[in-house]
Amino acid sequence: MLEEFKHYVVDQGLFTKRDGLLLALSGGVDSVVLFELLVSAGYHFQCAHVNYQLRGKDSDQDEAFVKRLCHGRDIPLHTTQVNTKAYAKDHAMSIQMAARAIRYGWFEELLAKNNLQYILTAHHIDDSLETVIFNLAKGTGIRGLRGLVPKEGIRIKPLLFTTKGDIRTFAHKENLDWREDASNFRDNYARNKIRHQVIPVLESLNPSLTTGFRRTNKQVRGVEEIWLERCREVRKNHLKKIEGGFEFSISWLSENYASLSILTEILGEFGFSFLQSEQVFQACFHQPGKLFFSQDYLLNLDRSQLIILKKEEANYFELDVSELPEYTHLGDYRISFSRKRIHSSISNDPAVAQLDYSKISLPLKICPWQPGDYFYPLGMTGKKKLSDFLVDKKVPRVTKAKVLVLKSGEEICWVLGMRIDERFKITDSTEEILEAKILNHSDED
Repeated sequence: MLEEFKHYVVDQGLFTKRDGLLLALSGGVDSVVLFELLVSAGYHFQCAHVNYQLRGKDSDQDEAFVKRLCHGRDIPLHTTQVNTKAYAKDHAMSIQMAARAIRYGWFEELLAKNNLQYILTAHHIDDSLETVIFNLAKGTGIRGLRGLVPKEGIRIKPLLFTTKGDIRTFAHKENLDWREDASNFRDNYARNKIRHQVIPVLESLNPSLTTGFRRTNKQVRGVEEIWLERCREVRKNHLKKIEGGFEFSISWLSENYASLSILTEILGEFGFSFLQSEQVFQACFHQPGKLFFSQDYLLNLDRSQLIILKKEEANYFELDVSELPEYTHLGDYRISFSRKRIHSSISNDPAVAQLDYSKISLPLKICPWQPGDYFYPLGMTGKKKLSDFLVDKKVPRVTKAKVLVLKSGEEICWVLGMRIDERFKITDSTEEILEAKILNHSDED
């Protein structure tokens, strides 16, 4: 295995003996074997061990074991202890995701402090296969199909040339000691279920499962390289940086899955999910003018391009009511604007805003609400924070991000679909009304 390891490191261009390496050393058989290979191959490296405090005395014994291992070979070791359960609770994430965030955040700090270049982990072919199956179960793109790769930025997996079985065989042959994590044998995690229940079934169909996976992995990586090159080409030729965000021409777009795949990849860089990207893709051909939101960005679909703005930069979309078409798309809304005389019928529909035109300052602005926004809800005498208003209305969190407001100057005159502002309401002295109306399909027909 040592010769295979040295050849793989050189062949894949993973690192050299001049690079500063940090090995994630759990004490399990995989990381212990990688430790031994690095020592035998003459690499200079340091180790890092996280005590997640999840397994009581076993966690402490793992830490004591790696300390003895590193001390015996004169290898520098960094250790830390973290209350992972508390971290997971505070950050609203699973234990596994919390542990991952903890270790990689700390590893990157160690790189900076110790002038090291790469983080080494002991993932192998079986891990890559489990990753692909897991991704398939969730739904995935091309990256999810190719599984793990040996080098991604500062993260390197030098054991992807071998299997778990070969690692154990080597460890026994070399009389190595390691720690067993009992949680690896329980099926309370998704990956353990795949390892213990799914893969054995696949191996019963094909005893050479990992060999077949290696071949498939190489082919998928080849397809991925072609796809990424096309993504880079589209990004270079059609994505243009502007003040506050980007303009993304859609002249290259065709109604096919290849275009959807590329669009999904590029929009993913701005936090848009596959489902959102698919909605944008459909809208490009059928619904120009729509607005979409990710956590940090706002996407406005023009007829020939996408305008992608940072939310803090996307202060408003300026709309001059006198020049509006019959209706316009705004996010999940389709809105009509019209000016009417006071003798028009008065509506109590929250999807209709009837405002005193004399109190309006043109052009109007429609924008996502921001923390700190307030207005004077119709029927109330005082002002209210919009965030509190949405809480009172029991608006779901996922919907809150999509709430838009109509502004006259810097004052909110309508929370779309919910409530107008008391200051802009119709009174006995009103002579002309500005009516903004959220259209449904029957209204458009």
